[in-house]
Amino acid sequence: MNGLGADKQTITSPVTHLQVELPEGKMLAFGRRVPNTIGVAPDGRTIAVAVADRGSSLDYYTESTIDTRLWLRSLDAEEGRIVAGSDGAMQPFFSPDGRWVAFFARGTLRKALVAGGGVVETVCEADDPWGGNWSEEDTIVFSSSRTEGLVTQRVPAAGGTPVMMFELETATGEQEHNFPSLLPGGRSVLYMAWRAGETSFARTLGYDLVSGRRTTLVEGGLRPEFHPPYLLYNVGPKLFGAPMTVDPPALDGSSVELSKNLLVDPDYDAGQWSASPGGTLVYASGGHPQTDQELVWVDLDRSLEGILESKKTIRSARIAGGERILFANIDVNADIFAHDLRRGTTRRLTVDPTWDGTPVPSRRGDRIAFSSYRAGSEQFFIIQPDGAITQPLEAEGTRFPTSWSRDDRWLAYTDRNPSTMTDIWLLAMDEDDTEPFPLVATSATEGEAAFSPVADVVAYVSDESGSPEVWMRSFPAKPGDSAQLVSSGGGSGPLWARDGRQLFFHSGGGLVAVEVTYEPVLRLGQPRLVLDDPTLRVTDIASDGRLLAIKSKPMPEVTTLNVILGFDRLLQKSSN
Repeated sequence: MNGLGADKQTITSPVTHLQVELPEGKMLAFGRRVPNTIGVAPDGRTIAVAVADRGSSLDYYTESTIDTRLWLRSLDAEEGRIVAGSDGAMQPFFSPDGRWVAFFARGTLRKALVAGGGVVETVCEADDPWGGNWSEEDTIVFSSSRTEGLVTQRVPAAGGTPVMMFELETATGEQEHNFPSLLPGGRSVLYMAWRAGETSFARTLGYDLVSGRRTTLVEGGLRPEFHPPYLLYNVGPKLFGAPMTVDPPALDGSSVELSKNLLVDPDYDAGQWSASPGGTLVYASGGHPQTDQELVWVDLDRSLEGILESKKTIRSARIAGGERILFANIDVNADIFAHDLRRGTTRRLTVDPTWDGTPVPSRRGDRIAFSSYRAGSEQFFIIQPDGAITQPLEAEGTRFPTSWSRDDRWLAYTDRNPSTMTDIWLLAMDEDDTEPFPLVATSATEGEAAFSPVADVVAYVSDESGSPEVWMRSFPAKPGDSAQLVSSGGGSGPLWARDGRQLFFHSGGGLVAVEVTYEPVLRLGQPRLVLDDPTLRVTDIASDGRLLAIKSKPMPEVTTLNVILGFDRLLQKSSN
């Protein structure tokens, strides 16, 4: 029957698949150790994407200097816009009303109005972030590092001091909490538990804030998002959805595959996707990128000589005593290996079910400092000349080594502190019962200390000027001395030439060198670009001037995103 008095019939919109092109000359800001690059507004009409210039080198292990921006696009508009002041943006997500977009950038959690016209506001500090969510209570729940580890925290969206919501369950092997969100009603938190370097350990859980009960929802589930009544998560390159109840958190049906070729981070399998309660799913395709890497020598004429190939991810390669290269390999787990340059043989130095990394050899090469989670949180240990492993400093928090002084007396390490952020501390290595003390500890973020091999000078990275730059200062500080700015336009990973006459650092995907003279006063030359190859990451300098580098296959340049309008109806059909 037609007419004004006719019974109304429900018209169901069809499921729609479409694609969105990123701006010309831009690509998805995808590299190694990338938690997420995409956010979708609650109404499903606007997306936020972290983008970078095509050809850029993006390695989130050096997150402080990545050159990214946040791009906003309404699906019913012809083009989007870059958010002014979003330099270094990563991991975007929206407020419940869709008026604000939040994101992490260079050690902070920030927010900006979607409509534009305002400055980007800082919500709080956030070191090494791994996921955030803006709740209906106008609270932001997120994961980042503090002295207790990589844990779930909450902060008012208007800004304030983050508060840890609940502790790691170390008895079950948890070492990190990732991608947390408050479930409807505010009683439970959805999150992913992780053990560093072990993708197989990942699982999605619900935590009851009242009872403290934890419920495992998906073994192997990564990047969980709840869009009532469905839980979405990925396992490797496959994206799934399953019906879920909230009180208590529990799956209420079978999982359904939504995509089998999701682009995932090569080291941690974090999927590049996001969705909304409005039924919009946005994701990047590409599967698991090839992770083959190679240790190489780079001559001053930029010719390459292979040292060692690996099917795994190589991290933190350093030269020890001129005859060995120390490096960490990340596969199911991470351990430290030594490669003998004369014999061409490689042997494992650490064997532990937890993550071991960042090997730092002493100047003589007889001792090796490294970081490990074997104490529950990231701490540093020493491999002694006889092979014994000791822990010189037993304390709570997060600490990892970066450099030995020229006489091997001092070990510089980075200490994460929720009140002063990341600082540089020193520990006397040959003196019993000595307490560590701060070398550089301010309200700014400092780290990556590197001692000169020939003088009492230390280079380090600080964002005291507003962005991460390389600085240099005397040690111990002399009356009237002040730190000197080395880089301009961003800098990270300072490395010294063996004769101490040049300091190298990374900037904008390239390697820059600065001449250094010590007498009659400490003086710096003009920075000059010496290597510009995004596939090479220089990690040390040999005595003959050759550069030790990790050569990686380029990550895929993604310029198109896939969109499914009505993904919830796909799940409904499969459950019927």
